[in-house]
Amino acid sequence: MEVSGGMRIGTFGSCLSRWTADKLRWSFGGEIITCVYHNRSDQFLDYFVEKTAPEPSYRDLLSICDLPDVEAPEEFSEQNILKNQCRPALGKHRLSLGSEFLDAILQEKLDVLLMDNFMDASAELALYEDGNRRVKLFTRRRMSGLKRLGKLGPEEAARNYERIIKFVKSASPKTKIIFNVFPYNTYPDAVARKVWTERFEETFRPKGATVIPHVTVPKDHFGDSHSHFKNHYYFVYAGMAYQAITRETPRTLLSQSLLNAFKSTPLIGRLKRKRLFVSDAITLAGFIPWVDQLPIGVI
Repeated sequence: MEVSGGMRIGTFGSCLSRWTADKLRWSFGGEIITCVYHNRSDQFLDYFVEKTAPEPSYRDLLSICDLPDVEAPEEFSEQNILKNQCRPALGKHRLSLGSEFLDAILQEKLDVLLMDNFMDASAELALYEDGNRRVKLFTRRRMSGLKRLGKLGPEEAARNYERIIKFVKSASPKTKIIFNVFPYNTYPDAVARKVWTERFEETFRPKGATVIPHVTVPKDHFGDSHSHFKNHYYFVYAGMAYQAITRETPRTLLSQSLLNAFKSTPLIGRLKRKRLFVSDAITLAGFIPWVDQLPIGVI
């Protein structure tokens, strides 16, 4: 695939996919047109792919969670978390002019879809039951009318993502899918997450997607929460995604203006002292936008 300023990118998962897409777009051009957050794979399959349960509306979810219908400015307010799980907002997280995710797929708008399994590795859903009505949703609220469901097992999560990928590729064969297995070593419960993640990787065999296995994130590149990394570390993922898309070495194609921008940032000086990180990044990704500005000895 030829990468140009017209690359249309979608994401499905968490900040790992979204921030990787940001770095991919910033480095090589393109546009993020749809972005799905707060959907676990089983929930997404039930409502939007296999349609084994009726889709809940945003008003349904607000009513279940006893929340007012107000515009909440906080990105991760409960209202916005619920809105991300239903149409027409599905796929419009942080995108005022974004496309609804299913429209983007069914209308073959996407060149690239970045995915990750953070929600399946981390999230418990809630179940609301009222007579014959059963609604699964993700919410942080704890209420007497909501039954907490456990986390998905890695085998079930792997099968679910295989089915989602099959759905996307059937509807939009041209879309390149890059699936990142979420790292576990940034969490204090890394032992349990390690078992889950390794079993997921053993089981996950999608057709039509490139799978990037979990990465061991260096400690001095951990972010301000367990689920985030420092901003520049997402360039590692952008590099791996680029290689999966083009099968080329991206640093030879970077614009001189981008390299000059990195020359002037203090980040260069900090990275010159991080020999292990730079070497690992090049091994993993073949790409760090500032690598051409580093002394050969660092590499």
